[in-house]
Amino acid sequence: MYPAKQMSKAVPATLPALHSRTVQAWIRSMFLALLLMAAFSPSISSASTAEELTDIEQIQQLKARYFRLMDTKQWQQWGEVFTEDATVQATSLIITINWQGRSQIVAQNSSFLLLAKTVHHGHMPEITLTSPTTATGIWAMEDRLEFPLVAYHGWGHYNETYQKVNGQWKIKSLVLTRLRERLGTVLTD
Repeated sequence: MYPAKQMSKAVPATLPALHSRTVQAWIRSMFLALLLMAAFSPSISSASTAEELTDIEQIQQLKARYFRLMDTKQWQQWGEVFTEDATVQATSLIITINWQGRSQIVAQNSSFLLLAKTVHHGHMPEITLTSPTTATGIWAMEDRLEFPLVAYHGWGHYNETYQKVNGQWKIKSLVLTRLRERLGTVLTD
């Protein structure tokens, strides 16, 4: 780094205009554009890149529906986020899950959560498209389940596979791994 005195001598008089906010914003946006272009292989056409970004966004919307529909107990619609042959696996302090098929997933989860108030959050998705009709995803997660006598608070990750069925992305497999769990008493409203 140049000392301030040397820097002022090294910068030509015509460059102070580069310090304007407009020029700095333009330089930042060009730098960001170059970084984004470098992130994608030159062999990928811009059309396929747009399709891939659309697919990733659709998978993120799918997971958002998964959380919302579960917490609002809209079980028929919630079941539609899964493929017919989906699998769900999870182990926690309160339940071990190994469900096969959409109908069992919906029946078991709706029964398990019948009396619970729930809040589920998914964060920081890492989505990888593995083909035009398949993908994988990892989501950091947090959930809170309040049953009549006990409250459960958990943190961990969803590891999922997705499949595009009739133009719609669906969850094919879901494995929930817990990093931390806490049991406690129910908070009153």
